[in-house]
Amino acid sequence: MTDSGTEIKDPATGEVIGRVAFGTPDDVAPAVDAATAAQRDWAALGDQERRAALIRAADAIVGRRREQGWTWDAMSAESGQPRPGCADAPRGRNPRVTGRNA
Repeated sequence: MTDSGTEIKDPATGEVIGRVAFGTPDDVAPAVDAATAAQRDWAALGDQERRAALIRAADAIVGRRREQGWTWDAMSAESGQPRPGCADAPRGRNPRVTGRNA
């Protein structure tokens, strides 16, 4: 992606807390090709395999919380949500979705 993006601001203070890059028209075709290929692989998996993959991804995120402390701080600043709520987001608190109680 070649676009310099836009500033992300803390809604409480107006302070710039980061930048996000946006794609250009030249980025669209490669992104669509990659997504199409990934979707075919994902669709070939059964429901339980997809569920297991998503739970592994969530567990990996939660397992790296200390390393990713900045992520939760940024999510909190950008959304105005308290940091503990942001840190719990990947746990999948809805047992109907995860099949387990968090």
